[in-house]
Amino acid sequence: HLSESDRGTPGEGTCDWDEIYATLAAIGFKGGLAMESFINMPPEIGFGLAVWRPVAESHDEVMSKGLPFLRNKAKQYRLI
Repeated sequence: HLSESDRGTPGEGTCDWDEIYATLAAIGFKGGLAMESFINMPPEIGFGLAVWRPVAESHDEVMSKGLPFLRNKAKQYRLI
């Protein structure tokens, strides 16, 4: 599961994605990669995940920005 440091849109937080993907490539990772983001959730779930504010404007924003970002990184490091 690939998630940004603030659990929002991948590529817009503080995760060092180059280090993450380079490490996956270095160990020969061949498994699946899944984007994980937490937006518009019930308060009880947000509390359990330590998310107390909106982390993105919408699901569409996360999908239109985050998914291409992660795919491009995976291609860059020859993971897909």
